[in-house]
Amino acid sequence: MLDYLAEQYGTVPEYPWLRYANYCTFKTPVRQKWYALMMDVKERVLGVDSDRVVDVLNVKADPAQLPALIDNVHYFAGYHMNHKYWLTVVLNDTTAYDRVKQLLDASYQLVEHGKK
Repeated sequence: MLDYLAEQYGTVPEYPWLRYANYCTFKTPVRQKWYALMMDVKERVLGVDSDRVVDVLNVKADPAQLPALIDNVHYFAGYHMNHKYWLTVVLNDTTAYDRVKQLLDASYQLVEHGKK
């Protein structure tokens, strides 16, 4: 994922929080706004009855398409972000990597070009 973002958009992770040293953000080059946030969280914060820690990715999404994306297995309403605009993706072996790349591409376009 990190290689894809570096190659596709020239973006590198930024680690803005000392307390959450493994959480990283990705900003667009011109607007300098987040288009992705990677972190690890307990599944419980996503509404799953488990304290297992999972890697997740938050991406911005078109509000009109967001409800259709949420399946509460791989894709959730944006954790710790505005649920109207953000989607949380569980990063594991069952989540389709090509779909994640599409969501990242859409997020980048929405953020960099200022579309809602």
